[in-house]
Amino acid sequence: MEIESIPSFFIIGVQKSATSSIHSILSQDTRISLPYRKETHFFSTHFKKGISWYLKMFNNNTFNLRGEVDPSYSHYPEAFVNLNKCLKKSKFIIIFRKPIDRAYSHYLMSKSRGYEKYSFNEALKLENERLSDNVNFSYSHHSYLLRSSYGEQIIRYKRVFPNSEFLFLKYDDFIDINNRLRFLKQIYKFLDITFNLL
Repeated sequence: MEIESIPSFFIIGVQKSATSSIHSILSQDTRISLPYRKETHFFSTHFKKGISWYLKMFNNNTFNLRGEVDPSYSHYPEAFVNLNKCLKKSKFIIIFRKPIDRAYSHYLMSKSRGYEKYSFNEALKLENERLSDNVNFSYSHHSYLLRSSYGEQIIRYKRVFPNSEFLFLKYDDFIDINNRLRFLKQIYKFLDITFNLL
């Protein structure tokens, strides 16, 4: 296994918290190697494809840092198990959004993709029933409240990666134009790389 090529940092969530925008911003920095598409889902659902498949997703081989932005890693229990097989410590960044706002944004995404036929209130009432069917589709697309249970996700990662570093940020700081620069500088400081996106 090409352990030395595994990313040294992961932005693991949460879903619907500007992770696509952040991936796009970091992709502009040639010192940072990211997968050419956000969310490979390698550690969550594609681990059996092998590390060589995963490393082919990265867009450059000359870099100071290699990382990945994939919110599925905070949600799927398999993700931290598979990550732990490849590394014992890393840097993890988690961006929090108000749980009900995140859940509703998730719902709108599922609705727009044709994955949701119920109203938001109905979908929330049906969530446990849908998830109890143990169908991966519902686990991904109908897990509105479950994905917003941040405490369980943090405890899980802290337990499995006790020697890792964690940075917790707020989605509201990113969408506030007056705070966005400070938000990005926090990421760069955490990654120990000079901020020069201006």
